[in-house]
Amino acid sequence: MQPNPYSPPESVVLATPARRSPRPISAWLLLTLLALMGIALAVGIAQEIFLLAPYVRQIPGQWSILLGLGFRLAILGVILIVSAGIFKARRWGRWLGLLVLALLAVTSLFGHDTTTYDSEAERAGGLLAQFVLMPSLIAWWAYAFGFSAKARRYFGQQGDLAVMGA
Repeated sequence: MQPNPYSPPESVVLATPARRSPRPISAWLLLTLLALMGIALAVGIAQEIFLLAPYVRQIPGQWSILLGLGFRLAILGVILIVSAGIFKARRWGRWLGLLVLALLAVTSLFGHDTTTYDSEAERAGGLLAQFVLMPSLIAWWAYAFGFSAKARRYFGQQGDLAVMGA
């Protein structure tokens, strides 16, 4: 069938937006991890406030305690900002999420291990898990979160009101 030459052209702005691509599982997992970390941090902050608030004037190092509390509140704010960026599929949310995964990998590699092992075989298994298995799994997670086809589709989509071609 031939197109009608007298029909008006379709408006780019009135065209329905493309269907949003679904959120990848790796993004859901990172959002869950950030939510659990945020909840644990918020509970710790609330406990500290309720325990120390009546005595804050009597503590000699009150400014260091308040500075530490402010630092923890700032970390909670960063967790909320990163979570919002990932949830709303912002491009900067992708990069901040990759930064969180990199920090998780560095922490798992260089964190102080206080585990006591019964034998050398258990110690070797623990070292293998700490230095090979965990970084490999986190690298795989980072690839799936930031560079897989689903992730590029999810984080690469434009806003719903963006004008095509402009």
